[in-house]
Amino acid sequence: MLTLFSLLQVPALVYSVAYGIKKQLVITSQPWQILSLFRNFTVTLNSAVNFILYCAFGQKFRRVFLRIFCKKWAKDHYRSVSERTAFTTNGSSTAHVPMIDKNSNSTKYTHAVGNGDAVL
Repeated sequence: MLTLFSLLQVPALVYSVAYGIKKQLVITSQPWQILSLFRNFTVTLNSAVNFILYCAFGQKFRRVFLRIFCKKWAKDHYRSVSERTAFTTNGSSTAHVPMIDKNSNSTKYTHAVGNGDAVL
């Protein structure tokens, strides 16, 4: 991922350095104008590729993306996943377990950690 980023950003780096050193030459020269078009393309391509890579490999990115842009689906999906998934944090076992509250006929979720239970 870092190699791809570097390759796609090099044209922008070269153009920016040249622009900083000899602005007038870069503005008027045909090869520099072509490099400018290529630079714009590679920077845009890098943004598109980064999005695809983050979606493919970044679980936290997918979760946040879905929470922002697909609120109802993400809420339903991650709630059902957390209800049936146990995981370990710092060596202690944790789980989200649905419980029916007999007094109010509603469902509460407990967060079991180690020896005690905490109602969420």
